Amino acid sequence: MKKWIYQHFSRRVLRWSGTDPDALDEGARTHFRERVGRRIEEYQQVTAIQYRIMAYHRILAIDPTDVQLRFLLGRDYLALGQADAARREWEKVLELDPDNIPAREALAQSGKGLAFPH
Repeated sequence: MKKWIYQHFSRRVLRWSGTDPDALDEGARTHFRERVGRRIEEYQQVTAIQYRIMAYHRILAIDPTDVQLRFLLGRDYLALGQADAARREWEKVLELDPDNIPAREALAQSGKGLAFPH
């Protein structure tokens, strides 16, 4: 099924770009399908993260003190390139649980530079 989706999508993209898919040699078609396949997989990963973020927000609306969920929300924000949103979530984790080591480490690694207590 996945191979069919890539092939079908590849042919449509080539037609939209004004290229006749049948005019390409097999190597060019394979290369193009692989590139399209990678893009589809990237899109699916981003979409899955976005759905998780929506679910986290729904749960946090019920229980805003769930530090584990806030930590995961920050991780997913970072995966989408939203470092500021990620840091805000990890800072909220530390407001709720000042001794939360994973949140401290995540903040330190994200460039916030929060020092670990000795």
